[in-house]
Amino acid sequence: MSPNFPPMRAPLRSVGSPASGRPVPPRSTVMDVEHRGAEASFLAARVVVTVVGVAGFLGLLFAAVQVSSAQDMLGISAFIWFFGFGAVRVALDVRAARASRRAGGGS
Repeated sequence: MSPNFPPMRAPLRSVGSPASGRPVPPRSTVMDVEHRGAEASFLAARVVVTVVGVAGFLGLLFAAVQVSSAQDMLGISAFIWFFGFGAVRVALDVRAARASRRAGGGS
């Protein structure tokens, strides 16, 4: 008497491989999906940089108003903080523009 084994299945093939008989998706479709993922992470980074920059700026300005002895120094620190995060934000935009051009989606 032979043991009761489950029936053999065909080996797994990747979706869209020529061996599966299904059409291979065009390369542009795959690149669009990758681009959407990169775009979402870029958008999240922009939001985080903006929120942290503005919150820090307002926090330092509020501290400057509360502590009158260090008002000048905290005000200067607030503007350094603000423009520092502004530079990071601009760098993110430039990097995204370059990536878009490299992917063939920009002007």
